[in-house]
Amino acid sequence: MKPSRSPRLRFTVRTNHRFRVSCPVYYLGRGLLGKGLAVNLSLKGWRVRGDQSVRPGQWLAFRLHLADAETPIEIPRAIVRWTEGKEFGVEWLVAERPAEEELRGFVHEMAARL
Repeated sequence: MKPSRSPRLRFTVRTNHRFRVSCPVYYLGRGLLGKGLAVNLSLKGWRVRGDQSVRPGQWLAFRLHLADAETPIEIPRAIVRWTEGKEFGVEWLVAERPAEEELRGFVHEMAARL
C-alpha cells in the first residue's frame, strides 16, 4: 500500500514591499471597462477593489492615478494573478518608460517614509 500524499502548500515569497494606498484606477479588457481603487502597491503590481469581475490570467490595461500626480500612469499590459470576488491582484508587465519611472519614484518615496 502506497503512503498517502498530502497536498503541497504553495506560497509566494514577495521580493517587493507592498504599500497601502488608495489610488483610483480604471481597467480595460475585452468587453470590460471597470473602475476601482488600488489598495496596495508595489514595484511590480497592486491589489484592486473593482466594480467589475475579472479572472486569473486575463490581460488588462490600466490607468492608475497616484496621489499628487498631475496625470495618471498608463499601464498597457498587466495580468490578473488572482481574484477574490471583485478584488484582484495584478502584475504589470509592460509600461512606457516615463510611467515606469514615475511608479518607481512613488514607491521609493513611500519607502522613505517608513
